[in-house]
Amino acid sequence: MITQGFIETGLNAIRDALVAAADRAGLTLAEKHVTRHAARRFRSTVRQLENILRRLIVLLAAQLDLAPAPPRAPHRNDPLNPAKAGTSLGQVQPQDTPRPKTPRPYHFALTPKAGFDPDKLIALRERQKAGLAQSYRNCTGIRPLLNRFQTLMRHLDRPERLARRMARHLARLRAAGAMRPICPPPQHTHRLGHELGVIADYLPFAIGDALAGWYDTS
Repeated sequence: MITQGFIETGLNAIRDALVAAADRAGLTLAEKHVTRHAARRFRSTVRQLENILRRLIVLLAAQLDLAPAPPRAPHRNDPLNPAKAGTSLGQVQPQDTPRPKTPRPYHFALTPKAGFDPDKLIALRERQKAGLAQSYRNCTGIRPLLNRFQTLMRHLDRPERLARRMARHLARLRAAGAMRPICPPPQHTHRLGHELGVIADYLPFAIGDALAGWYDTS
């Protein structure tokens, strides 16, 4: 039986591995660029740590008893009902008002889609913004890397919100008669160190036990 101590140990091990990866990559606020090799190695490590976090979130979600989330209400800015959007019928809402551009935070996908790597798209945009300056030919900006680092650290500090989302997601799948989620064995766990590697190797068995009652109708 998986205990809360096992999950806490896993979260702490992910946090230590993430900080170590950031140190190896040279992510500091004093620098604006790192080598592309360091960025690729950091992103590879973070993808592996994010996958372990998702599996720990499944274990947390399995301990919750939440009903499927109700359908979402119509968007508050629905053009068919301007009164709900905060504009009276006697007012004309400006259409060409420029909106300030702010960088979007990194989105941690609860169930990532296969075949699409958002890091490659972000890296491509960063290279286009930075230009092809000769001095930074072999470098890349650290802003998206720091953004991803901070997002993962925030979820590690407070994983309860992700657990509730995952619990509702699993409840919807089960209510729809979907097959039990499959957790394949992880790869390259030897790169994670002994403690985190053991946790990563054991998680597929732990998730199988946690979802053992998936097909129960009682």
